[in-house]
Order: sequence, then C-alpha cells, then structure tokens
Amino acid sequence: MITAGKGAGRLAPARSRGRPPCHAGSVAEEEKRWRVRPEQVALKAAAAVVFALVALRGDAGFVLLGGIIALALTALAVRDILVPVRLAADQEGITVVTGIAGTRRIPWAEIKHIRLYKSRRLGLPSRLLEIDTGDSLHLLSTHDLGAPPEAVERELRTIRLGATGRPEDAAGRQGDAVQRPGDVIRRRGDVIRRPEDGETR
Repeated sequence: MITAGKGAGRLAPARSRGRPPCHAGSVAEEEKRWRVRPEQVALKAAAAVVFALVALRGDAGFVLLGGIIALALTALAVRDILVPVRLAADQEGITVVTGIAGTRRIPWAEIKHIRLYKSRRLGLPSRLLEIDTGDSLHLLSTHDLGAPPEAVERELRTIRLGATGRPEDAAGRQGDAVQRPGDVIRRRGDVIRRPEDGETR
C-alpha cells in the first residue's frame, strides 16, 4: 500500500520512475491470456445491424426472423465486450468464463484433463479445447481463444508442467486410459468390465 504525506511526497516520484514492484511484475509476466479478437466483435455488431435493417424493410414474414437473429448477434457481441478474456493461466491455475459473463478460478490440482475435442460441424472438422475438472466441462473454440485450440493446449501443458511438475494428466495424454492385463478398456461412455473367470478373452 502506498501512503501519501508531506515527508513522502518528494520521494514518491523517484521511487515510481522505475519498473513496478517485482511481485506485480512477475505476476503480470507469468499470466497468459486468451481472448476474443476485436475484429470478431466488430463483425457480429455489423451483422446485427444488417439483419435489423433488413427486418425493418422486409416483408412481415421476415421481420420476426430477422429481429431474432439481430438480437442474438447483439447479445453475443455485448458478451464479447464484457468478457473478452475467455481463458487465463498462471502458476496457480486457470480462470475460465462460465455462463453469460461469470468466471471461475480452477487450481491445477482440480483439473483432470486438458485435451482436444474433435467433431464435425456442417461436414467440416471442428476442434475445441476441453478442460475437464471431473464435475464440470469447459469447451473453448478458436473464436473464444483467438488462437488454434491445439496451440493453447500445448501452452497450458507447458505452464502446468512448470507449476506442478506433472507433464501429463493422471489418465494419460488425450484422455487415454491406462490398461491393465485382463481389462477391457474403452473410452468414456462405453462399458468397462473385466472378463469373468473361464470367459474367452
């Protein structure tokens, strides 16, 4: 805390000319942030204006549809402005956006998996960054991160390794399970069982 007074007034300028205190500087340097790109926000806002104008000048059947689309795009743009940083990581853990504009702090010890979630949208391959704490799942897209999810995954693993000394998740990279002799191991959602005595493996 900085205290102002008659005796301290002359010393304050000389003390503040240099770099900020070591602790504050190290925290700022260690924290890595991923945010929505400003051009994405501008694109959503412009699209909302276009749909609103088309809805006002279009026929009665398009007024409702155009109005809904304009409102949805406006809401998304406002959210991007309120919480542009969707993910931040430092030596203690990560901070991720939840809900509309909330945030959650998650220590590294509570994170079970950091991996890529691959799917297809409209016939095109899609990749999301998946952060699994066991009781909650956070999925972040390229739009949310402003960077490829695979690159962010690598950076998170590097930060986590430097903070905890653990290079991989407890269950292995990419969520692969550790298989023991006699076990049938499948991915999440499948049945996991051990063959009964006398059963052919």
